[in-house]
Amino acid sequence: MHRTITLVAVLAAIGTAAFAQDRPVTGANLLVGPASYDLAGTGTCLAVAGHFTWLWQPAIAIEPGITYFTYNSYYTLLFPELSVQAGVPGGPFRPYLGGGVGLTVYTSGGGRTTRSLHAVLGVRVPLAATGWLLRGELRARSPRQWGSVTADYMFGLGRRIP
Repeated sequence: MHRTITLVAVLAAIGTAAFAQDRPVTGANLLVGPASYDLAGTGTCLAVAGHFTWLWQPAIAIEPGITYFTYNSYYTLLFPELSVQAGVPGGPFRPYLGGGVGLTVYTSGGGRTTRSLHAVLGVRVPLAATGWLLRGELRARSPRQWGSVTADYMFGLGRRIP
């Protein structure tokens, strides 16, 4: 009887750990940093982004987000985007690489909405078991598909959503 109870307890613990690993993990992220651009002019400005990360599998993340970007005191753009990222799921540093699609939406400056493509390279650094993480990334974007480019160097915080 003692062996049966021990076996059931071990199997329950293994099953619980496996279930916890299979559950998708979600998180909200706020990033800010310099963005270099080559659009109607060239330069660097400040960009702010909010991303919602869904770890679909331990090494695969799906991430919708939006970036606010303004330059030349005249043009203001929003970049709503969807990324798919592959990364290293464990360890103190979790690098990732991905790409995706989105839109370039001019909220001022008279431009038109166009499709965009982007590539992303970054790292997530969990802060122990707090549910918080540090994040840094480079996001290269083609806001008018092939006629221009922006490169965001973003840093920020993320928070796991239970």
